[in-house]
Formats: sequence, structure tokens, C-alpha cells
Amino acid sequence: MIASYWDTLLINVPDLDAGFFLSIFFIFTPIVMITLWMSRAFESSCTKIQILAALLMGAVCVIPVAGLITKMGTNEFSSQSLMVKTFYRAFVTAAAVEEIVKIGGIFLILAITKLYKSPRAVILMSTAIGLGFATVENILYVSDEGLSTAVVRSFTAVPCHACLGAITGYYLSRFFAEAKLRDLSFAIGVPIILHGMYDLPLMASIMGATQSDNRSTLLLALFTLTLLIFWTRYVVVSMSRNAMTQR
Repeated sequence: MIASYWDTLLINVPDLDAGFFLSIFFIFTPIVMITLWMSRAFESSCTKIQILAALLMGAVCVIPVAGLITKMGTNEFSSQSLMVKTFYRAFVTAAAVEEIVKIGGIFLILAITKLYKSPRAVILMSTAIGLGFATVENILYVSDEGLSTAVVRSFTAVPCHACLGAITGYYLSRFFAEAKLRDLSFAIGVPIILHGMYDLPLMASIMGATQSDNRSTLLLALFTLTLLIFWTRYVVVSMSRNAMTQR
């Protein structure tokens, strides 16, 4: 979820100390590494310019997400219980808004590049959009919360957005190949559910959950992140093998 929405879009220039450079390192290093790994796995499916365009599209997606989340935040149900509010913020305000906007960006970039006929390209471009989104989101968080946030998010939020993008791309590639609405619904629904499960600890902490509840939701987030990583690895390996057998 976006750290402080519209007000954080105006980032103060930090002092150029060691913490600043370390923050830059932890923001961009995992993004570059994941992009290189995916590009190597799906070699020749996209050009570098197309991947860069997808990264930029993901970055631009932050703007409508910030506006929508700010709008929805002012319309929360004040009479609902803490649990209902926590789940609403995790699965609707954060997960649904972010994933729906990102999938809109995926459709737009695929229409522009005309890569929707290549399953490997769809997965790679979807992952790149997730990474572009994570980059700007990290900058907003780190500008507000500092180096420790950059370190934690480099091992959690960045892989999460990359994996969610890959899973979205996987189901979209099936939808483009077979035109089954089931695959389109999975491309939208599965990432929203997984994203909501991952966001629950953050929302529970913000909403003032008990220490016991925080531990439970943290375990759920770690399980979700592990599932995402292994699922994405399966998708990448499976698509790579299919490409090799078709040569």
C-alpha cells in the first residue's frame, strides 16, 4: 500500500550521507537483479526498450492508485469492527486497487507493444510492471521511514510485486491464447487474494491489532511470500521448458 499517498509524491531531497546511498542500493538492486533474471529466463521474448517501457508503465500506475486509495480511505465504514476494517484495507483498499490498476497497465503496454501473442513476453512485461510499481512505492516508503524500511522491503515487497506480476502474466497469457474468461478472472482474482494475505500484517499493525493477532498475520504473510516465490519459479521454469521444446 502507498505510504502516505499524495503528500509523499513531493519528496524532500535527502542529505547525501551513507544512509541515503544504502537506501538507493536496497531500493534498486533487487529490482535490477529480478529484471535481469526474468530477462535471461525469457531471453529474446522482449527488447530492452519494451522492458523499460513496462517498468515506466508500472511506475506511472502509482499515480491513479494513490488517488483511488486516498478517495477510498475517506469513505471507510466507521461503524465496522476492527477485523472488518483490517480485512477491508488489506484486500480492497490495498490489494484490489493496486492489482486492478496494474492489470490495466499490463493491457495498455501489451496493446502498445503488440506482445500479447507471446506467453513469455506477457509474463515478462507483467513482471516488469510490478517491479516498476514497487520501485516508486519503495521510494515513497523510504523517504518517509528511512534505511531500515529499504532493507526490509528489498527482501519482501519487491519480490512480492514481481511474483504477483508474473502470476498475473501467466493467467493473462492463457487468456490471450484460449480466450477463456476463467483465465481472465484468475489473472485478476488470484493476485488480489495473495496480495491481501501479504498485506494483512501491515494493516493489522496500523489498525492496532493485539500482539497475538500480529504474530498470526505475520506468519500468513511469510507463508504467502514463500508461496509466491515458489509459484513464480514454477511458472518461469515451465514456460522456459515449453519454449525449448518448441525450438
